[in-house]
Amino acid sequence: MTEVAIPHAATAPSAADGLDRRAAAQARLKSRRARETRFRWYGRLAIVLALSFLVLLMGRIFSQGWTAFVDYRISV
Repeated sequence: MTEVAIPHAATAPSAADGLDRRAAAQARLKSRRARETRFRWYGRLAIVLALSFLVLLMGRIFSQGWTAFVDYRISV
């Protein structure tokens, strides 16, 4: 087998590589923050939806059962 030496200039990172990596990292961070914000809004929406269904359920129970709390008296 033959071992070939890699030239030193090809392995050394240049300043442009650092800027490219920094820009790529910034883009990934921006994407991650956008996903996190979306996830938080989905959570808030789920809570609002659950509370609205709870209010609807309690309203239906009260509207259909309020007659049970009325006391009728007939005097003879």
